[in-house]
Amino acid sequence: MAERRETEVKVRFSQKEIERIDTDRKAAGTPTRGRFLRERALDGTSESRTQAHDIADRLGRLGIAVNQLGPGSSAGARALAKEVRELTAAIRRWSEG
Repeated sequence: MAERRETEVKVRFSQKEIERIDTDRKAAGTPTRGRFLRERALDGTSESRTQAHDIADRLGRLGIAVNQLGPGSSAGARALAKEVRELTAAIRRWSEG
C-alpha cells in the first residue's frame, strides 16, 4: 500500500516555468505535474525517462534514415551520419546521468 501524503508544499512558478515543466512532464510520459515534480525532486526518474525517450526517438529517426538510404545517396548518407552523431551524444548524456 502506498504511503499516504499528508504534507502539502506550496510553490510558485512563473508561466514560463510551468510551460517548461509541462513540456518535460509530457516528454517523460508522466501523467500529472505533482507526480513529475515528486519524481524529479526525490529520485530523478523523470529526467532518466526523458533521456530514455529522447534516445528512443533518435533510434526511430535513425531507422527511418536507414530505410531511405539508397545506393549512391550522399544526401541520405549525410542524414544517417547526423542521426548517428546525435544518438551517440544522447546516449553519452544519459550514461553520465
